[in-house]
Amino acid sequence: DATKKKKLVNLQIYKVKTKPLCEDVSVSYNTSASDPIAGPDATTRPYTFDDCSGNTQDLINKITKSTRPIRLVIIHYAGLSTNPDDIKLVISLNKSI
Repeated sequence: DATKKKKLVNLQIYKVKTKPLCEDVSVSYNTSASDPIAGPDATTRPYTFDDCSGNTQDLINKITKSTRPIRLVIIHYAGLSTNPDDIKLVISLNKSI
């Protein structure tokens, strides 16, 4: 159910912020590993997770505007993407990663 899924996502956010000490955590709540990385959340409403920095579009905006190096940590049950070319494209377009 949606409440249980939200609790699990909030737990993952907490773990990522406390164990590997990530400053920001972005969440794509209903996406598939086959979706393009830049595509998720383009038309979805904002999430209401605890201590969440935003969705995939917010993450891409932050990466694009960053002037300092970014360490990107992806946790996804199905993997970051099923398309290696899409991963290469996102990384090549964002030199701060």
